[in-house]
Amino acid sequence: MDNRYEAYAYADPLFYDSPRRWGATEEFPAVTRPLPAGWERGDLEIWAVVRPTGVRLPDQGWKVHVSSCAEDAEEVLETVFAYCLRERLAFKFLRGLPILQVQNSKYAARGASGKFCTIYPVDDDALERCLDGLGALLAGRRGPYILSDLRWGEGPLYLRYGGFAEQYCHNEAGERVLALTRPDGRQVPDVRGPGFAVPDWAPVPPSVAAAVAARAARSDDALPYTVERVLHFSNAGGVYLGRATEGDGPQVVLKEARPLAGLDQRGVDAVTRLRNEHRILARLAGLPGVPEQYGLLTVWEHEFLVQEYVEGRSLSEWLTAEYPLVHPDAGPDAVAAYTRDALGIVDRLERTLAGIHARGVVFGDLHPRNLILRPDGELCFIDFELASTAEEFVRPALGAAGFTAPKGYTGAEIDRYALAAVRLWLFYPLAQLPALDPGKAEELADAIEARFPVPAGFTDPIRRYLRAAPHDGRAERPALGLGRAEARALLAAAEPDWPRIRDALAAGIAATATPDRADRLFPGDVAQFTHGGLGLAHGAAGVLYALHATGAAVDPGHVRWLADAARTRGTTPGLYHGGHGVAYVLDLLGERETALGLLERAARLRRDRRPGRRPDRRGAGHRAGDGRTRHRPGAAALRGRHRRRTAPGGRPRPRPLRGRHPGEGRT
Repeated sequence: MDNRYEAYAYADPLFYDSPRRWGATEEFPAVTRPLPAGWERGDLEIWAVVRPTGVRLPDQGWKVHVSSCAEDAEEVLETVFAYCLRERLAFKFLRGLPILQVQNSKYAARGASGKFCTIYPVDDDALERCLDGLGALLAGRRGPYILSDLRWGEGPLYLRYGGFAEQYCHNEAGERVLALTRPDGRQVPDVRGPGFAVPDWAPVPPSVAAAVAARAARSDDALPYTVERVLHFSNAGGVYLGRATEGDGPQVVLKEARPLAGLDQRGVDAVTRLRNEHRILARLAGLPGVPEQYGLLTVWEHEFLVQEYVEGRSLSEWLTAEYPLVHPDAGPDAVAAYTRDALGIVDRLERTLAGIHARGVVFGDLHPRNLILRPDGELCFIDFELASTAEEFVRPALGAAGFTAPKGYTGAEIDRYALAAVRLWLFYPLAQLPALDPGKAEELADAIEARFPVPAGFTDPIRRYLRAAPHDGRAERPALGLGRAEARALLAAAEPDWPRIRDALAAGIAATATPDRADRLFPGDVAQFTHGGLGLAHGAAGVLYALHATGAAVDPGHVRWLADAARTRGTTPGLYHGGHGVAYVLDLLGERETALGLLERAARLRRDRRPGRRPDRRGAGHRAGDGRTRHRPGAAALRGRHRRRTAPGGRPRPRPLRGRHPGEGRT
């Protein structure tokens, strides 16, 4: 799972969107507070930037991060704000409490979690003054440990060597990433991983040298288990497979919890959930289908739950290997055999869940990845951190898409909803669809009965729980029902009407457009918020190219949106993420002059990156001479292509609508 996506899933129930839009209603007053003379403000997506005018920052150096808990974040920010104004230090901070909580959530990026404020000292003296002065002002404050950094003393200050200005290079995978510049002028990735490291060529100021050396010498061998491999990582901590260091005991699972990190939507941290899991497993001790627990232990500042290692494969892995409909020639015997196995799984799942409920426990997080099929075919539940007792029920604040019950459900009914979703998923792995459109539950239940030899009544729980009910806050959507009928008529026709199918898809895409927004035209992947919303890979140019290449109608207003954005927004060289791809599409759609202007700007950026020049602060990608592809289409090539398309007499040659690809005919 790519953990970047969670932060973009809160602002809109259907599409990924910027966390800034979600948190805009709860921003800190400091975001818009008037600044004194000699200061200016800037915006970097989820960050508010405050910097003194006339102070030139180095391209890179030792930066200071401030960590904070939500309950005193505003007080911490006020302290940092006043100190940096007094000392004339540039700084940035997260714009509000919702964004701070997302940054510290369970599936936040581990290398970035905990960073509430960032301060940019201009030199070693300013760094030393900041650590001493601000450290004293914030003494006693608590915050999540910043894994990528060196903690300064016991307070909430951390530091690392990294970039101040936005410089970019390409990593070994060819991805465009933030960069540092070595003393020899070569750019290398600015790695922001979940571990503190100093580049071997980076200068270490005398004021922090002892702390850096002490961190390098620290031993992490206090865990009385030998870790054999990592099973899972999240911002809450790791899950490891290990054995006791002493003796010859069995393999165990070590589940780690970081204090004040891995927050759920209520702000509950990983340690609190781990302790809850320990209590629940103790209550369920001896129940078939529930792993044994062997106790809690604390190592350094982290807590670990030691529990039985359940050998086998998850239900997700089982379905991937066994599901018959991935094969186009799946016959009745294969479908019947799969159906028998799936029905047996449902039966064992129901028995185990009934046993859990009989002990007065609501599991709360039932989905295929939390179910393990042992080699003997028995089923085991794992991951009880969201479970609660029936008498002290707390609705889970985390959940898996498609298996999480609507708000109207409570207690054991939450598990029964998820069980109905698993019933559906085993036969058609589309459990997320009824969550978006409850009317799909009936349609999918009918499809199961038509395709699989399930017994009478098997789909009744699917129809009961997954469709809308008066108490759950959902409503049927008749308009979607009409659309389903039209889609079935199109797809079931004796001769497929592909132009109509294409036009129906294109109309749906066009209906999602947001031309009133400046950051993106169409909803899509989260990458459009980091690469910009224009490019071929994830932005408006890619969507419009796909429509054009398939012969679908392209809204002239959407073309104008892309052209206006290309003229007014900065871009970088590149086909998939940069201006070259945008120019290619604009040219196809009749915006030749805009495309030429965009290519001229890209050419200037390349010239600015010639050897001997300062690295480009605007993020222009790799530098000339670094061994990567140098020949990119420029304005002259585009003009030449235009000449080749012109017939004698100056009439444009017809341009085919199908079969064209980015880069076709290029050097």
